[in-house]
Parts: sequence; structure tokens; C-alpha cells
Amino acid sequence: MAKIGYGWHKVLAAIGSCLMVAGAYTSTEASDLLSERIRLSGSIRFQWSDTDGRQPRDGFETRLARLAASFQLDEQVSGRMMVEFASGDRATNAELRDAYVVWRPNARLSVSAGQQLMPIFYDGRERTPQLDALERAEVVGVYLQGVRGRGVFASYALEPRYQIQVGLWNSLTFRDPQLVGRGGQAEVMGSLNVRATLNAYQLNIGGWAGRRPSFTTVSESNTPLNVPDTERWLWYVEQEWRNSAGLGLRWSYVKGRDRNPAGGVSNPRYLTPSEFQSNIVYVRYTFNPRHQLVARWEDFDPDLDRSGDGVRVLGLFYHHFPAAGIRLTAAYEWLRGSNRQNRASLAAQYQF
Repeated sequence: MAKIGYGWHKVLAAIGSCLMVAGAYTSTEASDLLSERIRLSGSIRFQWSDTDGRQPRDGFETRLARLAASFQLDEQVSGRMMVEFASGDRATNAELRDAYVVWRPNARLSVSAGQQLMPIFYDGRERTPQLDALERAEVVGVYLQGVRGRGVFASYALEPRYQIQVGLWNSLTFRDPQLVGRGGQAEVMGSLNVRATLNAYQLNIGGWAGRRPSFTTVSESNTPLNVPDTERWLWYVEQEWRNSAGLGLRWSYVKGRDRNPAGGVSNPRYLTPSEFQSNIVYVRYTFNPRHQLVARWEDFDPDLDRSGDGVRVLGLFYHHFPAAGIRLTAAYEWLRGSNRQNRASLAAQYQF
């Protein structure tokens, strides 16, 4: 094989150097473009709870360990994916929570499709790390487990202060105990929310209507049990006031009809629907950017036709923000009804 002359060595070295510089530049350019289009965020919360040793989740736990990726494909299309890494009974499972795409053809209209939080009342639409309390209200834990719906909704701004949101969803939230398949037997429900924001006042009025799917199981006597589909509807009114002195007040009234999904499909505790209602009141006072005090009161009745099964909860939450993204919380909740126990909690949360 002929040897390459000394002059050619210089040429090849020069070409190699150019390729390396071009590759590094292209890599940096691609990295910058990627960082512009994709943004990572997340939240971690370490929490201690005590209910006099009467609940299985007493003690220390990793309550949240979330990683999210938000992307901006172009001026009109964006989306978000979020995974919870502290899911399951032992907080060791990974679970997809958010997975949706948003199309904004103009400043007034947006259409969102996928698995996402629904535009409903505060305890259902707000993300857990941003809640004024540590956990969601009782009514959400019974009838909206997992909170997120699978579907599509359109949001249209009539003008900057008024917004209307219309959606079509799987009739069960993604962690409902009676969701037996990927499509939930194709039962659907429609939703409507109207929002008005007038300076320090905000009003949300809306609801949904659909059906809870039927299923077949086996009773305690080992005989087939057919649980029929039932109506499923809910409506709410929510009002919120804020002032410049740091005081805020939020009241939500929720009423609906549904079959309580407790027990799932293997051991359903309820076979017929019932009407329920909940009143949820928040009082929030922000002393300064580092200190905040929140009180939450909930009166939840899961069956208006039965007596003695209501739940009342009064919670006090002190939040301290020592640095950006960090929230330290001390809380105590008084619970009455359905064999509930008072609960004390300490939590350290970091968001990035």
C-alpha cells in the first residue's frame, strides 16, 4: 500500500480538525435547540405523619418524587409528560401521571388531549405540590382517585376575563378502583366549566355528566354478581377572593351522584348510586414571602340518604419558604366521622 506523503498528513489533519470543530458546534447548537424546546422540572417531598398508630401510612415516607418534561414543538404545539416515582403502597413504583399535547392555534383557543388534570374545582385541577394543604379534599379521594382524566378539552377565552372550557372524557379517572380496562369499556362523559376573573375575585361554575361502567364479579357466596352501569354526574360552584394584604378566601360547593367505587371490582361495597355533597373552605394568610398560614374546612357527605357516614375535617397548615423552591410544612388535622383519626404531619418539599 502506498504511503501517504507528509503534505497529505497536513491536509487530513486540517480536515479532521474542521470536522471536530463543526461537530462540536453542531452538537452545541443541537443542545441549545433542545434546551429551548424541552424543559425538565420536578418535585420531591419527604413527609412524616402520625394518627396515633392507627393508619398503615404512619411514620416517614417519600410522598412525592416527580419528574416532568414539558416540550414546545413550535409556536402552536406543546405538551407535557410527568412520572411519579413514589407511587404504590410502598412508594417504590413508577407511574405515568401526565401525558398530553396542547394545540394553540391562536391567543383565544387551546385544545388539550391526553391524560391530564381536568378543569374543575380547585382540589381537582391543582397539582399536588402547589396545593394550599398537603393532600386533596376527601371528596376527591373517594370519587376522583388519581384526579387526572383521559380525554380532550377545549378552552376558549371570550375575553381576557372570561373563559369557557368544554371536554369529552373517559367516564372514570385514571386510578378509579373500578377502571377495568385501558378504555374503561368506552364509557364517556362530557364536562363544562366557566371561569370569570374580576380583579381580586374568581368564579368557577361547571360540572360533568356520564355513566359509570357495569362489570361482573363474584359475591361472597361464590355466585356471579352483575353490577349495572349507573349515572355519574357532578356540578360545583367555586368562589375565591384575594386582597393586597395577603388574605385569601376560597369556597367550593360540590354536589353529585355516583356509585361509590370503594372495594373496586373484586369486592364492591356499593352496588347502587347515591347523591353526595361537599363544602370546602380555605382561609389563607401570607404574612410575607417566607411565611404562610392556611386553614381548610371540609364537610363531606358521601350519601345524602344515609346518616352517620359524613366526614368533617379541619386542618391547619403552616408553610415556611426558606429559599426558592423549598417549602417546609407543619400541619394538624382534626377529623370527625367514619372512624377517622386526627393527623399530625411534617413535610419538606423541594421543587425545581
